[in-house]
Amino acid sequence: YADLDFEFRVPWSKIVTPGIIDFATAKSSVAGMLNAIQAGPAGHPIFKASFDKLLAWYKSPYNQDSPNAGVDALEKAVTEFETLNCPGEEVQAYHEVGMSVTCGDQGIRILREDDCTRRGGCPEGREGSFFGGLNLGLYSGKELLAWSRYKAGTNLGCNSAGHEMRSHFLS
Repeated sequence: YADLDFEFRVPWSKIVTPGIIDFATAKSSVAGMLNAIQAGPAGHPIFKASFDKLLAWYKSPYNQDSPNAGVDALEKAVTEFETLNCPGEEVQAYHEVGMSVTCGDQGIRILREDDCTRRGGCPEGREGSFFGGLNLGLYSGKELLAWSRYKAGTNLGCNSAGHEMRSHFLS
């Protein structure tokens, strides 16, 4: 899954390779995991845990304390997975640079969202934009794999407000 406003520079197979990289997402440049990109096989334990946490968030009357349901659910799911499956690994160090780590029999890649102005410069049309989101890219080490926002984008969420609304499907 990737939000529609992502602009990929490489094919998905370069981000997730079954048997080598089984699950991928990104660490947000702001805070938490970037739930706007998630890749892995159906039934992966991180997906299941994330969906379970998201469902609990929607059912809770106390969710106003955490307006970023998807971000929080994915962050908790990844952390739980790594705690159970990556004993002795310094996974946070991998997150900081956007590299992969092996957790048991799973390859996990946590890309790093970063501002291209801190990475040696941005291409024309991205640096100096009035919308700072155009400067954000997903990196694996020094390699830029995708832009977090399509170059023609001008604001967060493409003028949608779905992320701010409580689901009417759950009671």
